[in-house]
Amino acid sequence: MKTKLCLIAALMLSLSSFGCQKIQARMAIKDANAAYEKEDYATALKGYKSARNIDSSFADLDRMIGYSEIGLYIPEDKSPQNEAHADAAIAELTAYLKKRPEDRIARDALINMYLNANRTSQAIDYFRSYLASHPGDLEAVKSIATLYAKQGNFNESLNWYQKITLLDSRNPESFYIFGVVCYEKVAKNPPADLKEKVTIIEKGKDALQHAIDMKTDYFEAMAYLNLLWRQQALTETDPVKAQQDVAKADEIRNRTLEIIKQKKAAAGAKRASHVRNNRRRIEEAQSRDPAFHDAAGLDRPARHRHRRRGHRGDLERFLPDPFAGAGRAVLDGRRSPAASAASAPAAESGDADADREAGGSPAQRPGDGSDAGAGKGRPRADAGVERRRRRRR
Repeated sequence: MKTKLCLIAALMLSLSSFGCQKIQARMAIKDANAAYEKEDYATALKGYKSARNIDSSFADLDRMIGYSEIGLYIPEDKSPQNEAHADAAIAELTAYLKKRPEDRIARDALINMYLNANRTSQAIDYFRSYLASHPGDLEAVKSIATLYAKQGNFNESLNWYQKITLLDSRNPESFYIFGVVCYEKVAKNPPADLKEKVTIIEKGKDALQHAIDMKTDYFEAMAYLNLLWRQQALTETDPVKAQQDVAKADEIRNRTLEIIKQKKAAAGAKRASHVRNNRRRIEEAQSRDPAFHDAAGLDRPARHRHRRRGHRGDLERFLPDPFAGAGRAVLDGRRSPAASAASAPAAESGDADADREAGGSPAQRPGDGSDAGAGKGRPRADAGVERRRRRRR
């Protein structure tokens, strides 16, 4: 029995210590996150490493340590300490991506780290090893093609861009990019062998024409196809064929300009339609109630009239019923405040003589039988208030 109790106590103690470690690690992570947001990467790095020493079960700590190392890295600085930050960032992000290979943000951070540290070969090796287990990953193939282009290895870059057209064969942009790469090669860094240049031109033309066939108004692809036809004209030894190539390029150029003109006209018509629709909605809203829908301040008198009516309604809600008409008369400027104050005792006493001495009118007394309130027992102003209230409802 004592043995069982000891085992239970030991288990509870270990669980409590495990829970304390979790809490301590989370507190360290919280402090490190605060430092990272302030761009104090050195303090953040210490906090993340401390949290990992306490509890290494948090997989995101590898990523955050790598990000902190990237924050401490200074591009173009070849000092050993700075290179150590690059090595640590690459190691941490690589370890993290093995656990979570689908995190594309971390992968982009790793690529940028490779490029900033001029370690293109290491980046290519990483993606090649990644493609061994993920052969259909289009983003990885694009990354390798870009890295080879940055490295200056055009032939390998062109091969990988061609692989992109195979993996993403339904996307005209993939063929467009391949054609652009071909043009950049023959226009800016042409090969010494004329046959190789012609081969590259033909590949680019075929890719761009395929993109145009998929998207008939793809004027960007047409523009580069026009340029490749002109590059082909430069390789011709027969002047007649060269003129035919130039004529074909002019035909494509004119078609491109016509599509651009049509797109601009359509965009202008769309903007004009949008403006007309907005103007019509504003006019319709103003015709319904300009006091509420005059957003541009075009009918300020109506808006001010509405505001005055609102003030009057607020005042009349707090006035006693016998003085509601007097309150409106004061706001309308028909009677002075002194006359309104003098009418109060006259209304309370009901004495007609006192009412006349104060300057009031019998027609303004509640319950008077005059034509203003005959048969209703209410003054003329109150009847107007009711009509306005009904209209507002």
